[in-house]
Amino acid sequence: MNEPFVMRQLSDACSTKQHVKTGYINISPIFISQKKKPSDFTKSRRFKNEVADFAKKRQCKEKTICFVKEGGRSNEQGTWVHPKFVARLCTILPKWVTTDLKIKITDAAV
Repeated sequence: MNEPFVMRQLSDACSTKQHVKTGYINISPIFISQKKKPSDFTKSRRFKNEVADFAKKRQCKEKTICFVKEGGRSNEQGTWVHPKFVARLCTILPKWVTTDLKIKITDAAV
């Protein structure tokens, strides 16, 4: 992921990066802005089931839908989600993620 990124302002308190070439969105800042850990969500059974189902329907590997990048360049670290999975992701995000924020996340992926 050494290509350029675009910054996406999702709210006054939250901005994130989108990879220009692939469209992947880093969802970590959404959780961090609310003092939550992305891993608490991504390790949930519901999230894992949604990723597995989405990957199966797209006939691809789960790790291409959502992956965690640790180490290396700091601007590449985080939990990255495939742009076509973002709309589905927004349907299962925790209740503390407002509808307005979900709309902005989805708009960023388009």
